[in-house]
Amino acid sequence: MKQDPRGIPVSSAARYLVALFLILLGFTAMPAHAQLRVVTYNIAQLRGTESALADVLAELSNDDHAGEAFPVSILVFQEVTNSTHASLQTMLGSEYSAATYTNSGEDNFGGAQAAFYRADTVVEVTSGHDGTYTGAGRRARRWKFRLVGYNDPVVEFYVYSGHLKAGTTSDSQEERVFGMENILNNITEIPADSHVIVCGDFNFYSSNEEAYSTMLGHPSIDIIDPLGTSNWTGASGASKHTQSPRTISSGGLASGGLDDRFDFHVTTSNMADGEGLAMISSTIRAVGNDSQHYNVAINDGNNTYYPGDVTRSNSLADDLHDASDHLPVAAEYMIPAVMEASMFNSNFGTIITGGTVNLSVNIANTCEPVYESGGSDLAWYLDGTEAIQGVSGSGTLSSGANTWHPFEISPEAGGEVSGELLVRSDGDFVQGEPVSIPISGTVLRHSDASFSETNDINWTVSSHVLQVDTGIHLLEVPIWNYGWDTSQAALDLDSISGLDMPFVLAGGLISDITDSNAILQFNLDTTGLEPGTVADAMQVLVSDQDLPGATSQVLNLSLSVTLEETVGDCEGDLNDSGQTDVEDLLIVLDAFGSLYSIDDLLMVIADWDCGLPG
Repeated sequence: MKQDPRGIPVSSAARYLVALFLILLGFTAMPAHAQLRVVTYNIAQLRGTESALADVLAELSNDDHAGEAFPVSILVFQEVTNSTHASLQTMLGSEYSAATYTNSGEDNFGGAQAAFYRADTVVEVTSGHDGTYTGAGRRARRWKFRLVGYNDPVVEFYVYSGHLKAGTTSDSQEERVFGMENILNNITEIPADSHVIVCGDFNFYSSNEEAYSTMLGHPSIDIIDPLGTSNWTGASGASKHTQSPRTISSGGLASGGLDDRFDFHVTTSNMADGEGLAMISSTIRAVGNDSQHYNVAINDGNNTYYPGDVTRSNSLADDLHDASDHLPVAAEYMIPAVMEASMFNSNFGTIITGGTVNLSVNIANTCEPVYESGGSDLAWYLDGTEAIQGVSGSGTLSSGANTWHPFEISPEAGGEVSGELLVRSDGDFVQGEPVSIPISGTVLRHSDASFSETNDINWTVSSHVLQVDTGIHLLEVPIWNYGWDTSQAALDLDSISGLDMPFVLAGGLISDITDSNAILQFNLDTTGLEPGTVADAMQVLVSDQDLPGATSQVLNLSLSVTLEETVGDCEGDLNDSGQTDVEDLLIVLDAFGSLYSIDDLLMVIADWDCGLPG
């Protein structure tokens, strides 16, 4: 596997395929989004072995006990003196930047709080730095950080580090309550609903201690302990213990073995809800604690912190033993989802009012954590504006996933219409939300069949007068697409129902009727018919042109023909005028090749002037 600059294995082929896919969809390239690893550690004023401490700090980024290894993004330290701050910077190396460090004469009381961060993952917003007195000559410190690569919206959060009064006396316990109250009061001074990490050496001896209850019971600040609120004293709570990894008291480091949970790493509830910027609760751990070293040194016998790798675990245990009298507490934080969405074609073409268009949108969560659980799921839903109102759809995507989602729109009539498809999310810090995709198209009114050009008439009687035994006659009935303009659908004549003999449909049915009328043609053969009236009622079935939303319409038509006795005996008298003249010739010519042939033409010519006065 290829190694990235931070030493993390990646699949170059997989990343290439993902990048290519996103390019094909038209997505804008985004920077990699690094998840967070945050560690709190009381380094005991560097009274331990510095080489061991340096090894521990390096191993914190290689720790894969709770997931894949990942460089620590933020380290907060307790008991950092003016003289040891520079040493910490040297140990961490140039990849880490020092956050604002203030020391209000605290070297005589154990030292101050310090923070270091990787500038490729977070940056400090220095205006957010503050401190508050917590008793015992110490002050808690606050830092404000901004997540790199997250600008829409900006993702900012606060980290507190404190070191409360040690001791089991009632005065010590009351001073811890005082210190925790001041930390909570300081949190009330930052914007409500801020994302906050609170960590440090709080010296709580049990979950029954008032200061612990104070931390979790503030009326407006909802602090969550990711390890639960059950008591941690005794062997059953061994996995939570952080002090002391030693049974030897030397160099000013406390002994006693691992039997206390003094070091805490908690968050506000909006960082414990499993979405956006949030702790992955299953990852919080006292580094090096294998739960098998209650009340003994962490390197007493074999250590199994790294399952299946005792050698590595023992080496870490030795370093932790020599570095400090506390264990670091680490946790992974997922990063917010990054929303992107695209469509291949956002013009839906032409439909008729009431019609439904089936479209599809690709939605992606392009968050790129080192491992999947390091990125927040994207809970999305569809919305729309203007002509696209009423669209629906929703779903959830894990980091790196995408989906094609079909959806329907039914815009109302209005000619050229447009609106925006909105892909939304109510999730925490979702980037690029909402994605807006313009959608446009044409919506036509329904066609309107009529027997009149000037009025909307759906029923008519077409009346004619013919003479019996005068052969086949063509009867014509015009139909219009009433009121047509370019915002109205064309009209199709589909079929005729109820047509009976002796009437016969002549020619075909016409489609795409717009600004000119169509002619329905019927033949009536008068040969052998008796004088009187021949009539038939029928239905003309019509519809909109073949587009989404097309509907049908029925016209009621009656044909009525009055048959009279033949006037005269002129063979070429085709219009029953009693004479053969130019009108009969025009009838032949008009239907020549369909109703009439050369024989009919010769017959009219031969019978010319029949019936005219001598």
